[in-house]
Amino acid sequence: MNTNHFAITDIETTALNTQTCQLTQICTIILNPRTLRIETNGIFNSEIQPIWDDERAMAAGWGPVESKALEVTRKTKENLDKAPPFKIVWDKYLQFHKRFNPTRSAYKAPIFVGYNIINFDMPIIERLCLKYGPTYKDRGSLFSPMHRYDVFDMFEGYTENNPDIAGMKLSDAAQWMGIDVAEESLHDALTDTKVCANIFVKLMHLQREVAKQTDFQRAYKNKELLI
Repeated sequence: MNTNHFAITDIETTALNTQTCQLTQICTIILNPRTLRIETNGIFNSEIQPIWDDERAMAAGWGPVESKALEVTRKTKENLDKAPPFKIVWDKYLQFHKRFNPTRSAYKAPIFVGYNIINFDMPIIERLCLKYGPTYKDRGSLFSPMHRYDVFDMFEGYTENNPDIAGMKLSDAAQWMGIDVAEESLHDALTDTKVCANIFVKLMHLQREVAKQTDFQRAYKNKELLI
């Protein structure tokens, strides 16, 4: 039985390069692993002030801020200059996470959950952990090293043979799952995290109910196996 919390997480960045981009926002919602409800004080959300000067950014190991990325996330220099710098936010974020891993064991850390995280969010978080901590056996240990749930893959798995699916964007998944969200409100980490959390909870409830009612040893027993 799973005892690790679920950490639904989304980040907004200054570029698409996972090896150099800066963060402009990070949000995590912590769900109880059994009830799938938000834990008390289980939401962390903060915008982050990037390093605007390209030379200073590169000297610190970051890439430059790309205007296209700010347009997509609807963030402005005026607003981001009111946010704390990365290191302050990261330290607060680590303290937030520690509350949901009282044993301090990497294997009891919250499980990373998000939408299309495998190719984007996870490599970025791993890079930041390696540079700023925490690490475990030469890898980032902010989240469980054993498990992760990419809701993009979960949704695709349930709908891969369905011709009525409009697309695989977060808004497409939300619409199909009956979750009301305006397209123009997405690409904000808090909004995206809430939408992803609602999709994840629905799919997990479905998965748990189906699993309880299925005799896996006898399911499709008379069907020919192709392997």
